[in-house]
Amino acid sequence: MSSIGPKPVRLRLDAVAYEHLRRQVLRRDGWRCQSCGTMSNLEVHTNSFAATPARTPKKT
Repeated sequence: MSSIGPKPVRLRLDAVAYEHLRRQVLRRDGWRCQSCGTMSNLEVHTNSFAATPARTPKKT
């Protein structure tokens, strides 16, 4: 029987660092929702899981 370890500690950013990261993500995604393409009411969060490949461009 395998044991399940404790949950990893979540990264908590201060307000300034979070806003910087938020703007980087929005700029990377062209200020559009990656699900529906809208440009309004944008939120930055993740709803992908480790088994789902990230949609980032490949470096050549």
